[in-house]
Parts: sequence; structure tokens; C-alpha cells
Amino acid sequence: MIIYFITSQTGLQWTTNADSKLDALADFDQKVGIDPNNIGLEEILEQGDLVVEAIYNLDDLLDMIKTCDIDDQTMSDLPTFGGDMPSDTTHIWSWDEERLLVGTCSDDYGIMTRKEWSEL
Repeated sequence: MIIYFITSQTGLQWTTNADSKLDALADFDQKVGIDPNNIGLEEILEQGDLVVEAIYNLDDLLDMIKTCDIDDQTMSDLPTFGGDMPSDTTHIWSWDEERLLVGTCSDDYGIMTRKEWSEL
């Protein structure tokens, strides 16, 4: 499974786990109804009204956060990529086994090793 981040031109954002872009769109459609006219999900993808990005790791996630206008709810529901949850997640938004995505606002999001974070 891959984590997909979907954004629409209207600002709607959705994160889902799926095996492909079309599976991610199908999940999105099931939840919010993006295809009311039954034109087909492939056609919707081709029209460019939605952007579907695969998020494989913290680096991809950081890139997505820096380029998209992420709302507070989405920031609170970001995926993680393995490893133990830090005991204190203040200013920690996601993690993997060795690194943390940290920051207090969109101007200072970055990735630090767990060791670097523990030494602050």
C-alpha cells in the first residue's frame, strides 16, 4: 500500500492508503462523491481537477507540505512511516524509524534525526 495525497482545485484535501492512483480516487469518490455524473475516475484524473501524489517517505511528505496549503486537520492526520511514536509529539508531525518531521509552522517544517531532536 502507498499513501496518496489528493487535492482538488476547490481546496479539498484527502489522504488515503491505496495500491494505485485509481484506487485512491475510488476511495475518495466513495467518501465524498467526486464523480456524480459517472464520467469515470480516469476521466476525472485526466481533466486535471484533482492532483494525486504518492507519498513514500518523510521527504515526499515534507515536499508536499511545503508546496500545498495544508489545513490544521490534515496536519493532525499525517501518515507515519514506521518506528515508535515519540513519547512527546509536541511539534512532531510525522516520523519514520530514524527521523522526525518537526516544526511549529509552515515556515520552519523540516526533518531531523531522532538523536538530534532528543539533544535539543
